[in-house]
Amino acid sequence: MKVRYLQSVLFCMVMLAADVFAGKLLHGPSKGEVQVTAGEGSVVVYRQEGISKNIPAVFINESLVATLQPNEYAQAKVCKSDIALRIATRGGVVAPGTTREIEFADGYTTYVEVVETAPGVFEGRVVGEAEAREVLQYFTYTSNIVNRFVPKIVLGADGLFAFNSDALLPTVREKLDKMGRDINLCSSQIKRIKVIGHTDRIGSAAYNEDLSWRRAKAVGDYLADHGVTVPIDIEGRGAAEPVTTGCENMDRKALIECLQPDRRVVIELRHDAAK
Repeated sequence: MKVRYLQSVLFCMVMLAADVFAGKLLHGPSKGEVQVTAGEGSVVVYRQEGISKNIPAVFINESLVATLQPNEYAQAKVCKSDIALRIATRGGVVAPGTTREIEFADGYTTYVEVVETAPGVFEGRVVGEAEAREVLQYFTYTSNIVNRFVPKIVLGADGLFAFNSDALLPTVREKLDKMGRDINLCSSQIKRIKVIGHTDRIGSAAYNEDLSWRRAKAVGDYLADHGVTVPIDIEGRGAAEPVTTGCENMDRKALIECLQPDRRVVIELRHDAAK
């Protein structure tokens, strides 16, 4: 099953980590096993002895979840049926690794052995539970990482609103309904949502900041009114954070088209309840 972008950013990981200092990757004593419920799954990644001193970095949906020394493991929760797994070498500095898609059974744990196929080259091999547990019973250390990755959904404002409007277009409701259902599937891990509105640079700063806030509020209100129960924060940043370059010396029509990527609403899915 292919991992669509929306699905990709909605998979939320909770690491088995404790006593971890901010900004540092630590390796410590084994922790208890993560329990999964209906609508969730988990993945255990582990590594046996390697053939070089290189350290693999394990990414799930481009979120770093572990760096594995020999005879070490990590476990992460997922709340979808498939993920994108990538194993890089030293965070991608030596080798970026290739991405593969792995499917999960609802309510179960999937085991992935990280194998060094050549010096500095790692890949993930899905193994059965019996084989994995036979190895893991001798592991006493786990990779503990502070996961600071905040999944984001970026929605083009032109697909949500008419130009200079904050009224949601009828055609977008199905997309937002699906997004709300997906968020609720991850409600045990998504603790708070921030909806951030952005505009292009056309118009005054005050007008753009107000429009961006009203658009973010329209999206946040729709999600809340259609079943999303986690707290939702609203923010408007106007034209302060453009993503386009080179949109100069154009007539108004061409400029509006060129600046289209700047007009967007970003939804951040946060793992903690703090604002």
